[in-house]
Amino acid sequence: MGYVKNCPAMEKSYGHIHNIKLKECLENEHFKKLWDIKKDDIEICKDCEFRYICPDCRVFTLTDDLYSKPKKCSYDPYKNSWN
Repeated sequence: MGYVKNCPAMEKSYGHIHNIKLKECLENEHFKKLWDIKKDDIEICKDCEFRYICPDCRVFTLTDDLYSKPKKCSYDPYKNSWN
């Protein structure tokens, strides 16, 4: 507890709150890497009509690719159906 992460589910931490200044984390390029990913950047999501209202977590993706479809998404925008 007390480790600074982009998401609590992520393994990677950027330091412990007692040992690092929050400003240092916020200036860390690796920490900010996920911040600019938009649904329009994600291969299947960019074709989905729900992309602007859909929650997403880059921790849980189908592959290790940062631009992979969210693992918990069961919608197919090409068939307009939920699997």
